[in-house]
Amino acid sequence: MFGRTIAIVGVMLALAAPPVRAAPPELPDRGEPRVEMFLQAFLQMTFWPSNSFNQIAENVPEVRKQGAVVRVRMEASGYEDFLHKLLREEAAAAGIEIVFLDDGDKSEDIFIEIHHYIDAKAPMMKNCNTLTDVGEHGQPRVHIHADPLGTIASLKRNSAGFFGCFNRETLRAFGLDYDHDHQSVLSDQYSTWTLTPIDRMSIHTLYDPRVKPGMHWLGAMAAARDVVVEKMIAEGAPPETADMGREWVGRFARYITAQAEAGNAQFQTQLGFAYTFGEAMDYLPMDVAAGYKWFRRAAEAGDAEAQAQVGDSLIQGRGVAADRAEGLRWLRMAAEKGNADAQRSLDTIETRPGTVPAPPAPGNDNRFQIIIVPRPARER
Repeated sequence: MFGRTIAIVGVMLALAAPPVRAAPPELPDRGEPRVEMFLQAFLQMTFWPSNSFNQIAENVPEVRKQGAVVRVRMEASGYEDFLHKLLREEAAAAGIEIVFLDDGDKSEDIFIEIHHYIDAKAPMMKNCNTLTDVGEHGQPRVHIHADPLGTIASLKRNSAGFFGCFNRETLRAFGLDYDHDHQSVLSDQYSTWTLTPIDRMSIHTLYDPRVKPGMHWLGAMAAARDVVVEKMIAEGAPPETADMGREWVGRFARYITAQAEAGNAQFQTQLGFAYTFGEAMDYLPMDVAAGYKWFRRAAEAGDAEAQAQVGDSLIQGRGVAADRAEGLRWLRMAAEKGNADAQRSLDTIETRPGTVPAPPAPGNDNRFQIIIVPRPARER
C-alpha cells in the first residue's frame, strides 16, 4: 500500500512538473543521413559509451547481450504495470521473449529482479544508478538501485526522473549504454521519458542474429548496417536504401586502421580480429598474417586480449610459424592479467596435452543476469 501511494504521488508530480529538455539533434527523416545517424548511435551505445558529458567511458571490445529469453521477477512496488509495459516494449523491439514469474517463484535462474524502497536519509541522491557484481554461479549481474524520493528531487532538476531511469537502466541491462549525443533515454543531455526511434532501432539491431555476441567493432558495424537498412525498408523506405551506409562502414574501417597505425593498442587488437577472422570481408580482406602482425603490436604494448591471441596464433601456427613454447609464454602473460580467453586456452592445453586451443567461436552467448534492486529500506 505504501509503495502504491508513493507511485501515485510520483505520477502526480510528474504530470504537474514535466521536465524541460534540451533540444536534441534532429533525426533525418530519410536517406543516407538517417542510416548514418542510426549507425553512429549504435556504435556509441554498444562500444563507445559516455559516462558523463564530454567524457568517454572505457570502450567495450565486443558485442554483449542477453540470451533469447529474459526471466523477470518483481516484488510489489506500485510500479508493476509501468514496468511490465516497459519491459515488454523493449523485449518486442529486441525480438526476444520475456517471462514474468510469480512473486512466490524463487527460481535461481533469474535475469531481472525488480523492487524498490525509499531512502529517506538521502532524498537528493540520484534517483537511480547501476552497480555490477558476480552471482553465486559466476554470472555477471547488474543491480539497478531506484529511489522515488530521488525522482522528486530530479523533477526539480528538469530530468526524466524515476520513469526515465527505468527506461535507461533496463536498456543498459539489455546491453546498450550511455550516448549523450543523440535523442535517447540513454542520454542525460537530451533527457526523455520514453523510448525514441534511435533506442528502438538500436535494441532491434543489437538483438538481430547477424550481430552475434562476441563480435568485434568492424564486423558488428558491418552487420548492423545490413540490419538497419533492412528495417528501414520494412518500415517504408525506398529500395535504394539497401545500399546506404556502406560508405560509413568504410570510413569506420579506415578510422580503425589510422588509429592502429598511430599506436593505439585497442584499435590494433580490433584490426587483428577483423583481419584474422574475416568479420567484415566486404571492407577488409581476411588475412591471418596481417591479423597476427596487429595482434603482436598490441601485445607488445601490453594489451592482454592481444597477448592471448598472439599465444593462440603461435601455438596454432596461425599467420606465423608455430612455436608452442613462445605461445605458452604469451598465454600465461595474458592469463596473469585476468584474460579469460587465455586461461581457457591454458586449461585446454593442460587438460589435454598435445592439443591446441580452438579459435573463438562467434556467437558465444555472453548473456548477463540482471537484477534491479532497491536502495536500503527506511529504518523504522
